Amino acid sequence: MPFGGVHPISSRLLLGDANEYLRGADETFDVCVASGILYHQKNPLDLLNLIDKISDTIFLWTHYYDPNTVVRSELFGEPRQATEGPLSGACYPRRYAEALDWKGFCGGSASDASWLSREDVLTALNTLGFSSIRVTQDNPNHPHGPSFAVLAMR
Repeated sequence: MPFGGVHPISSRLLLGDANEYLRGADETFDVCVASGILYHQKNPLDLLNLIDKISDTIFLWTHYYDPNTVVRSELFGEPRQATEGPLSGACYPRRYAEALDWKGFCGGSASDASWLSREDVLTALNTLGFSSIRVTQDNPNHPHGPSFAVLAMR
């Protein structure tokens, strides 16, 4: 066995619409890495529900909404209460504005996305049954808005 008895890691990277892929997925994974994707969703609770079905371990890095540290508040609209399966939370519409004119990739495929609060992300993971939730890299002063990384396991 290579690596001193540790099994080699098998991974696969896919490019495309994550939600569409997850809706039709009939396989499970040891870990789901969702880095820089949740805050680009129109319905982030839907993505968390979809991820829940494919893995018992999630690594998530995302921006989150915090009214006390939000960057460029004019980019955010009034929150709407969302419910998706067992999850609920406030979704804060975030307009891409001039980022849509960039020659590079601004992140989302629509003119806006919805951000969750830090607390609503953690509550959603807990509601989905992730009992070991570890927060790291919590950066409320990130230049593009507060962000954090979370490792959640059942």
